[in-house]
Amino acid sequence: MLNALLTSVGRALRPIRPGLASLAGARLGAGASIMVGSPSFNGRMTARLTADGEGVSPALDWSAVPAQTRSVVLLVQDADIPAPRPLTHLILYGISPALNHLAEGEMRLRLRGPSPRGYRYGRNGFGRTGWLPPSPLPGHGAHRYAFQVFALDTEIRFSIPPGRTTLIRAMADHVVGFGQVIGTYERP
Repeated sequence: MLNALLTSVGRALRPIRPGLASLAGARLGAGASIMVGSPSFNGRMTARLTADGEGVSPALDWSAVPAQTRSVVLLVQDADIPAPRPLTHLILYGISPALNHLAEGEMRLRLRGPSPRGYRYGRNGFGRTGWLPPSPLPGHGAHRYAFQVFALDTEIRFSIPPGRTTLIRAMADHVVGFGQVIGTYERP
């Protein structure tokens, strides 16, 4: 009964989506092109990578980071949530320019402090640090999850884990490379 109600609400809200133009990459993406891919999905994400499954984060690979890069940021956003702006699923910052791969399941719920590989977590759209598995509203249609990689000419630092707005402000005028891969997921 609840699922039928949620599906009806999802169908009614189908036209409401912020879209790809509202993603951080559309506003900040500049400079060299970074190649981004995932061995965990090829377009469509499996339920295993979402809240309908194990909720593990996908593996990511990137290459062609510009030579002047001092740090890398990963920002994952849902471009199709029925809201005025995209939902943030993950913020990782302070990634070493020498790092070009995150293993499946590596991006998880964490508290403050650096990961074993030195990068730090920001706050997702629910105000928590770490990976927020996709969980689109049933009946709303396919959602596009943009895994955006930004190369910065500086190291950004925060006294507390940043949210999306604080992160974007800190990255402004420092992006020297950008790339993304988009995975889709739809609940029936």
